[in-house]
Amino acid sequence: MERRIDRGETPSSRVRVAPTTFGHLVELHIQDMLEVGKAPRRSKAASLDALKAKLGRVALRDITRERLIQFGRDRAKEGAGPVMVGMDLGYVKTVLTHAAAVHGVAISPEPVDLARAALQRLALVGCGRERDRRPTQSELD
Repeated sequence: MERRIDRGETPSSRVRVAPTTFGHLVELHIQDMLEVGKAPRRSKAASLDALKAKLGRVALRDITRERLIQFGRDRAKEGAGPVMVGMDLGYVKTVLTHAAAVHGVAISPEPVDLARAALQRLALVGCGRERDRRPTQSELD
């Protein structure tokens, strides 16, 4: 990589294609994580796959506050709780921020913050319920 930079070449060996959909951004994010040896773990990988299935075909110009609010409402109708909807929005923001910072994609993560605020007011994003159950001795054993 350093030799390529010293020679004035592009530091990445990947062919750059201008991303047009959210699914493409998810793929770029995963590829970059793999390149640095930090493959997404099971939970994050499952969430990214789910996001790609739900929002993968959405054009980047259509990643708006309104679209993300509808996404949160749809996830809640499917049975996702406030914590899961919040996690999904967090991953959306991570992917958008990564694309803008690393790949120079002209996209802002601001719609995610606005959608999160709206979904919090609708009680579709929030904290988990407090737990008070204690494990039994047999469960500990």
